[in-house]
Amino acid sequence: AKEVVHGKFSYIYHLQKDIYKGISNPFLAGRYHSLVIDPDALPTCLEVTAYTDKGVIMGISHKEYPVIGVQFHPESILTASGKDILKNFICFARGYRERKMAGAGGIHHFKSENSFL
Repeated sequence: AKEVVHGKFSYIYHLQKDIYKGISNPFLAGRYHSLVIDPDALPTCLEVTAYTDKGVIMGISHKEYPVIGVQFHPESILTASGKDILKNFICFARGYRERKMAGAGGIHHFKSENSFL
C-alpha cells in the first residue's frame, strides 16, 4: 500500500447491498493493515462492493457464489457500523442456507444440524 494504516480509520463507500444494507454511506471503519487489492488483477467474477475515498478497494463479492470479503475490521471499536455489518453478514449467510435447503427439497446437505451455515 502507499501508506501504513494500522489502527487508523477510513471512510468506506459501498453499494448498499448484502452486508451493507442499511449502513451509512460512507461509514467509518477501522483498518489494521496496509494490504490492498490491485484493481487490474481483480478477476471478472468478483465485484468491488466497497472502497475508500482514495479508491482503495475495501470490499468485494463473488458475482455467482455467496462469497464476501472485506479489507477493514467490522469488529473494531473504530468501525461505528461494525455490529450492524456483522448482523447483516449473519442474515446473508442464513439466507443462503435457507435458499440452499429449499432448493434441495429440504434435504440437509450440511455436516450437522447445528451447522451455522
